[in-house]
Amino acid sequence: MDALSATGDSTQPERIHLALRDAHGHIDGNVIPAVAGRKCVDGRYAPGTGQLARAGGDMGYVLVLLALNAQKQLGLTPMQCLDLVYAYATNDGGQFSLHTDTRTDPPGKDFSHPRNDAEIGCGHCANAADPAFAPDFGLDADEVKTIITYAKARQRNGDSVELVRLAGDHAEQGVLLVESSHYTVNASASDRKSMYFIYDRKRDDDYMFALVFWLQSHQGLGVSLEEFRGIAWRQTHATLQIQARDKPIVQVSIDESGLAAAPVLLQFIA
Repeated sequence: MDALSATGDSTQPERIHLALRDAHGHIDGNVIPAVAGRKCVDGRYAPGTGQLARAGGDMGYVLVLLALNAQKQLGLTPMQCLDLVYAYATNDGGQFSLHTDTRTDPPGKDFSHPRNDAEIGCGHCANAADPAFAPDFGLDADEVKTIITYAKARQRNGDSVELVRLAGDHAEQGVLLVESSHYTVNASASDRKSMYFIYDRKRDDDYMFALVFWLQSHQGLGVSLEEFRGIAWRQTHATLQIQARDKPIVQVSIDESGLAAAPVLLQFIA
């Protein structure tokens, strides 16, 4: 987590105490089994959704490949970047996952018609599509809008694209960085009294390892795991600076029996 710097007062004992107390209170009773699939780090997911939580869900991996495509001149179109991540995500019968929300896509808005398709209620994707923030992600805003539009078109065409519409407002108290292969933590507490951004770091790391191996061995792409992970962290960092500034990042390790260790404060996002 070296890319995140602590704020000037992050060593204040009371601030640290409250951050750890609140995180512990949220983790207690909210450890759930991991399940297949991916979702975003967004805190508005309902309790019981145990998919791998990482910034942008499957679209997050597309953004990484899109940035590497520009950096390394791989010769892919934006749509091909999405197609590759889609192919890997669905090769075992799963779905390609992204989300919007009810503010950007109200319940009365029919996903079957292309209206404002470049808009999306995912902060990670929306920030990357904003010309003011896109350079922090190593991206071109117009290319990001292209893949958002393309993902929605594939969903309308009946492809295996899961477009989740999250409801409610952001009320995340911080970021929980989960270290576990078999368990995760509810983003919204089962009693709905607390909410955190969830990042399943261990599972994300393992998924990127397998994805990059597939891109190398089956697609012949000249990308390394180190490069992919580096861009992924750069983009996650960019989103957290926007969405979770001044909030704590707390690490929790969960063993194979589902027992969570005492949470550890890593730092406050500056």
